[in-house]
Amino acid sequence: MSHKNGRIHVKVVECVEEMNKVLAVRAAVCIGEFEWPFTEFMDGNDFSATHLLGSVDGEPAGTMRIRYYGDFAKPEWLVVLSRFRRGRFGAAGVPLALGSFARDFCRRKGFTRLYGHAAPDLEAFWTKVGGPTNRRLSNDPVQVGEHKGEIIPMMAEYESLDGAVSLRTLSNHAGHAMFSSPEGVFLHPDG
Repeated sequence: MSHKNGRIHVKVVECVEEMNKVLAVRAAVCIGEFEWPFTEFMDGNDFSATHLLGSVDGEPAGTMRIRYYGDFAKPEWLVVLSRFRRGRFGAAGVPLALGSFARDFCRRKGFTRLYGHAAPDLEAFWTKVGGPTNRRLSNDPVQVGEHKGEIIPMMAEYESLDGAVSLRTLSNHAGHAMFSSPEGVFLHPDG
């Protein structure tokens, strides 16, 4: 599954080469720019997540990871190389393109609640991505990690989407074969 908006292209990572691009972008930002230790940027959860890769004119620009829990999904690790930040590539910019793609992807998978962490200076951005149902879960920021600083726990809740993946989907479209497709492909019966 992918989405193109002008020069920005966001897609679900499907191969090792794309995963290498994700890790290279995260390393450049987290280790190179933010000077976080390797152990904080490689937290052991990459093999249990869906990864998104955002590109501008074919050049890796940003990435995001999504993990799934019982009744909610957690979009996280939105990381964008500095030269691709601040809406320079279309009205939405790479950060908003990745965040919006993650939100819509989770909703199409059937998740109606998204939980996330916002840095205090990015709360307005995440409110924009999450929409009017996005809210703080705590009035006070919470300290996480030795180097990551404070975060604001946030939750957005949505109505269920028509056609979202569920066991009821078995009787629709491609039926059982849909659940054997690569991640993201099953969200559209036409592939």
